[in-house]
Amino acid sequence: DDKGSICGFVTRNTTAKKGSSTAKFCNTSNKCPIYNKSGILFNFCEAKKVVPPLIITESYLDTITLVSKGVHNVVGIGATALTDEHIELIRNHEINNIILSLDFDKAGVEATSKYVNQLSGRPGLALSIKVLPEGFHDEEVVDPEDYVRKYGIDAFKSMPVIGAFEWKLLNSDYRSEPYDLAIKTVPIIANEPSFIEREKQCKVLAKHTGVDLQVIKEELERVSNVESARKTAM
Repeated sequence: DDKGSICGFVTRNTTAKKGSSTAKFCNTSNKCPIYNKSGILFNFCEAKKVVPPLIITESYLDTITLVSKGVHNVVGIGATALTDEHIELIRNHEINNIILSLDFDKAGVEATSKYVNQLSGRPGLALSIKVLPEGFHDEEVVDPEDYVRKYGIDAFKSMPVIGAFEWKLLNSDYRSEPYDLAIKTVPIIANEPSFIEREKQCKVLAKHTGVDLQVIKEELERVSNVESARKTAM
């Protein structure tokens, strides 16, 4: 757990194949009173000492591989979803710079999209995403572990990192659902600590979606006020 105490065990079945009914991982049951997977980030007890930024990966093996190569500011969600408890743990340690480095397949992109939305609307939380280099194609590489083992840790460190706002626009079909995109993207802008950068992002979003700039700014103020009120109530 975050204090370095052992609270569970996990094993990987190396013979399990993708698409088979055989479980890939077997871990301590959630019925165990000290094992709460939804509140534990693998390696957080060490990563919190060397942040920011905090790199979040999907699996234990992604984290283990990166740590073995000297990257210690990394945690693994561990075969579960990023939860509000995970986010609260991170914020309680005053970590305000997060890099998502999830799998590169369709499921990984969908998870990234989900977590970008989940981590948005939190002023002061810098959020970015590690992405594959432009034009990269290798069917054998589906996650950070694969990438590091095949191309090396320096290549991983050199991978492009883009902000959540830019990532959202690049991975959304704003032509078909412009208003939906505006609603989901304004909270991302709320994270941005720089008022100048906020102004710039609001203008870009207005241009992409056709939503009036003033309306976007008013929604941004509303989202920011909601988060401020939530913090005050805590």
